[in-house]
Amino acid sequence: MINRLSVMKWTVLLGTLCLFAIVAATEVIQKNYFFNPISFSQNDVLHLSWKSYTKPLNMQIYTLTRPYRSVMVKNPSQIRYVFTKLEKGITGKFHINQMLNPTGLSYGIMIRTSNGTVLENATLYPNDRVIQIDTQHGSYAGSEFISLNPALLQYLDKKLRKSN
Repeated sequence: MINRLSVMKWTVLLGTLCLFAIVAATEVIQKNYFFNPISFSQNDVLHLSWKSYTKPLNMQIYTLTRPYRSVMVKNPSQIRYVFTKLEKGITGKFHINQMLNPTGLSYGIMIRTSNGTVLENATLYPNDRVIQIDTQHGSYAGSEFISLNPALLQYLDKKLRKSN
């Protein structure tokens, strides 16, 4: 009887310690990182490890053509919205006329950590309905092309109009 009670006490104690460790680790991750390792998946947009996206993140939205405008976004939910819209783009090969002969308004999005490390750098070509995302994996540097989500374009237009 004493052994069974002792084993149960140890089981409860170990279970409580494990639960406390899980809660503490979750709190540290939520406080310091924009993504968590369980729900995060790398892709053409989020090409770095989840640990690279440390809080706070800053997003600069700007025009690459006249009239030149720029706005800084620090709200995490708005940054998450942009990530979500970028991720919904379809990866593929696109014919991009605007890169050779830019017409209309082109946009840039740069997402950085608070120490200035650039995590994401994207150029949007609305006339061609495509986004160029600069990627770097170790020594490889290149670009991925995804389709432009109209909701993202509306969001950028709205943000930049408010900045004036």
